[in-house]
Amino acid sequence: MQALFERFRLLEAAWAGPRSAIFRSEFGRLCDQLSSVQAEAGVQERTAAPAFNIFYLLGVEGDEDKTHTPILADLLDPRGAHAQGFLFLREFLRCCSEDPTFEEPPEGHEKEVWIVDTQRFTPFGIIDLVISAPSIGYRIAVENKVYASEQADQIRRYARWLRGYDAAYPRQHLVFLTPEGRPARSASDVPYVRVSYRTGILRMLQAALPDVKADRVRAVVSQYIETIQAMVHEESTDDN
Repeated sequence: MQALFERFRLLEAAWAGPRSAIFRSEFGRLCDQLSSVQAEAGVQERTAAPAFNIFYLLGVEGDEDKTHTPILADLLDPRGAHAQGFLFLREFLRCCSEDPTFEEPPEGHEKEVWIVDTQRFTPFGIIDLVISAPSIGYRIAVENKVYASEQADQIRRYARWLRGYDAAYPRQHLVFLTPEGRPARSASDVPYVRVSYRTGILRMLQAALPDVKADRVRAVVSQYIETIQAMVHEESTDDN
């Protein structure tokens, strides 16, 4: 506070001193420049609206069940409302394939019918996402953990459910999706693929975005990218 008063005294002395005319001229010029910068910033803000994000306006940016899982389910569904076909699922499969244990679907899989279920009820628990191509016996089960903690033996139980369909789906994978790609504590010794929002989902969305043809889809995906970036930043800050 004392330093602030000292600056005010210096400003007052300069304003009334022998070089006051020069000081006032320079001060006026700076005020004009500031007004110009503020006006330009206002134009840019009206054009870009950087603070406008539908997820934050609705307060659902951290909702795992009502935001992240439904959005991913639609994007990963080639017949989803986004109407961009296999675009997002293609990038998701590329993301998963970074894990050496992940087996991609056979050639020509984009011509097959893919089904995406959310909140799949099983005798072993409710799985967030199940992505299936029955005609080629291929399935991916995704457990999505944004802020919720794992249940006892959760990943092991879901792996057991998958094994019960080995005959119909010879190629199956269990994906554990978290903001930072942390390991699953409930997996024990069962195989699974770790995917993160920080790199995997962000990379998927950013890679697909240039090829999105619908303006409204592009706008929502862009805002979803911003939402994920804020989420993973918050997660890493909390860890520190």
